[in-house]
Amino acid sequence: MTVAGRTCLFDSLRLCFQGALDSVFLSVALLIALRFFHAPLACRGLLSCLAWVGALTTPFLVRLFASTGLRAARLAALVFALTAIFLACAALARSLTFYVLNIAIASVFFRSEGAFLSRIYGDNYSPDRRGSLMAPGLILTALMAIVFCRYSGSVLDRSLENSRIVLLAAAGCALLCAFALLPIPSTPLWKGKKGPRESYFALFVRNPLFTKMSLYFTLVGFAYQMLIPMRVEHLADCRRGWNWDNSSLMLLAWVIPSIARVLCTQPIALLFDRLSIIATRLTVNALFLAGILLFFESQSFPFLAAGSALLGAAMAGSYVMHNLWLTKVVPLEDLPAYTALYLLLTGIRSVLAPAVSYGLLAFGTAVSSGRVAVILLVIASWGFWSLRRDLAAR
Repeated sequence: MTVAGRTCLFDSLRLCFQGALDSVFLSVALLIALRFFHAPLACRGLLSCLAWVGALTTPFLVRLFASTGLRAARLAALVFALTAIFLACAALARSLTFYVLNIAIASVFFRSEGAFLSRIYGDNYSPDRRGSLMAPGLILTALMAIVFCRYSGSVLDRSLENSRIVLLAAAGCALLCAFALLPIPSTPLWKGKKGPRESYFALFVRNPLFTKMSLYFTLVGFAYQMLIPMRVEHLADCRRGWNWDNSSLMLLAWVIPSIARVLCTQPIALLFDRLSIIATRLTVNALFLAGILLFFESQSFPFLAAGSALLGAAMAGSYVMHNLWLTKVVPLEDLPAYTALYLLLTGIRSVLAPAVSYGLLAFGTAVSSGRVAVILLVIASWGFWSLRRDLAAR
């Protein structure tokens, strides 16, 4: 088996189990806080922020772990094992404070995995096939998310005490991710050195295209991140007369988007391989914009479901782009450093975005967040369009 084939096989297995973790950090953890711990609005906003705090610590973790000289696959396995430990601790929590703390620490390790995996993708996949080779794993991620969310909603409907079972199952999936990574061929993060020779922030000056692209990707991510908790809040809003049960809520907020993500991942991955990064990004932004308008501005189940599906299609594009766009813009030898810096920006917007959403919710409804997200998307799309003639961005 070729290096690319072996990498695709075991990374797809890892991505399958990671689907459970994605659903926990994006929706299930918030639902448990809301229904089991009866968390107040401010605490739910804090949890949504802390679930992404790990991206803020990625540059530090990359420097620390790279100093060990271990290959990238083993480092990625280590962060998944640590994620499993703290998810298990969250499962044992009987106080809201201890629960939120352990979810936050688990995210510190879980959100750093992209920096280690970027070295693997850059080394083991050819430039014209990265999207296609990663697509099967991303599809498995979405399928696992569907299964895990349906399982979580049904189990929690039977008894809220079952939240411990849900979190322990997620911890088990994190361990399986770690074991799946170990056979993947890889090298140390920086070959022949312990880390980058300069400050991470010097990369902004050295590569202006990276700086501009990161800014526009951050705006899109900010809009996306604002709406993750707001999908749950929007559907659970008693003032609108909905207050969906847990199973229906998870169906609209996560299962339908995940089904759409399964169907759209392969086509978007092919677009990523064959078109310019600008054309692919603008296509995904158009899907995202239509999904926001349908989900947050409509009043009936069919339109909510259609909006969920479009948000899922946009999610498929976001996962492909988030993992691979840097491979088209930055030198491969410095990919872990650029990825760590981009994940830092991801962490900043991911921590701030839910806070902005819950601030808007305190004075209005989740629809307000949807409208702000539309404005951010339009600004980011204009920015990407302005880069269309830059040959380095193609």
